Amino acid sequence: LASAVSSKLLQAMADVEGFRFEETLTGFKWLGNRARQLEAEGFTVLFAFEEAIGFMFPQVLHDKDGVTAAAVFAEMRASLATRGATCVDQL
Repeated sequence: LASAVSSKLLQAMADVEGFRFEETLTGFKWLGNRARQLEAEGFTVLFAFEEAIGFMFPQVLHDKDGVTAAAVFAEMRASLATRGATCVDQL
């Protein structure tokens, strides 16, 4: 999920990887509400973001949260390191 004013990079990545991408109106209330709707329909929402450097990981919290974003990033970095990879390698 991303808001209408956000970069289209996430959509391009989703298209390449075969993930569903949706755009919402601007604001985390729209992103959070849409994430909840999709989850109620049986979808797993992995990530949402907005151009104002706001990140949301619905599995943890349905709102913008920089601390959660940092923790998820650190967890990803640690997981990659156990495989001898870096974040740049993952991209």
